[in-house]
Amino acid sequence: NLPASIEGLKVVSIADDFLNGARQSWNARTWGDIVIPEGITNIGNRAFYQLEVHSFSLPGSLVSIGDSAFYNPTVYGGSISIPPNVSIIGNKAFYGCYYITAIELRSNDLVLGAEAFSGCSFLKSVVLPDSLQRIPDGLFYGCNELETVNIPFSVASIGASAFLMCNKLQAIALPEGLTWIGEEAFWGCQKLESISIPYRRIIAEKLFKKCPGLFLLPKLAKTEQLDHITLSNLPSIKF
Repeated sequence: NLPASIEGLKVVSIADDFLNGARQSWNARTWGDIVIPEGITNIGNRAFYQLEVHSFSLPGSLVSIGDSAFYNPTVYGGSISIPPNVSIIGNKAFYGCYYITAIELRSNDLVLGAEAFSGCSFLKSVVLPDSLQRIPDGLFYGCNELETVNIPFSVASIGASAFLMCNKLQAIALPEGLTWIGEEAFWGCQKLESISIPYRRIIAEKLFKKCPGLFLLPKLAKTEQLDHITLSNLPSIKF
């Protein structure tokens, strides 16, 4: 367990690169379970970079998680619940956490960094907070086992490659307030069979390329920008 205080001083932040490289320099095979104590508000950039652990738990006091904080570790735990006070999750914060199967995000004031959960190969389900406004670039890029994800009504934009290569995603409903979907957002979602897109100004390239199972677009955006949407490999489309 990490200490809550050192020589009588309360620990409130984990520094950048805190244990970055510890796996190699200390010749450690595994760090077991990492418990971050209550009172910690910030986890720095690359703090647990490429560390091999059985699991880690996050305190309710946590407010921010830095860039690449848990980048490409070997984590054997099954699920992560992000505390409700967390307002910032940095770029690639949980990149490559292969064995995580479920993520729950509960903050009402959350900003997600690009590729925050990219490469979580065994991730199956995600719960996004109802107030989320933006899904950033590459958020779930390469989450090959992702089957279900809710897109909150509050979301106005979905970044490029956000769901690229989510091979097991079968259906998704996009909110009425959505105004932008980035390039290749759903590229390679091979099992995607239905998607509902609102009547809004949506501009993207290669949006559904290599989605051979997609056959139903009940609300495809009808705007002057429609020619910018590349609908490749679709057996049939319904408007």
